Amino acid sequence: MAVQRYQRRFGHQAEEWVIDLLQKSGVKVIASGESNDVISKIDFWAQDPESNRWLPFQFTVDKMAAFGAKGLDALKRGVLISWLPDCELEEWAMSRNVRHGEELTEKFWSQAHRLMSSFSGFQPQQLIWN
Repeated sequence: MAVQRYQRRFGHQAEEWVIDLLQKSGVKVIASGESNDVISKIDFWAQDPESNRWLPFQFTVDKMAAFGAKGLDALKRGVLISWLPDCELEEWAMSRNVRHGEELTEKFWSQAHRLMSSFSGFQPQQLIWN
């Protein structure tokens, strides 16, 4: 299987913003490399502040994709799908407003926890340290 050429798009910028957002909120995050993004569809790993477990995330700014086939495919592979509105994320990235950042971080984790509790038997992929 040939790997498609990796093209940088707005979604990649949004991934960087959400990683920065989480890190500024004190969350430990590991960005996936290009090959992990293309092959495994994991954009980053974040340590859940409630359980301290490392969880894999695929992030999108496309709400329809998150709640559609892309989201379902991610969950089947043991990857949490995460969505934040692009306008809110970009607004935070431009202002770095702490309160807005806290609200977005809360929204991010609320989604993740709801997803995990909604799908009984959901087993996230494990982070393997090299």
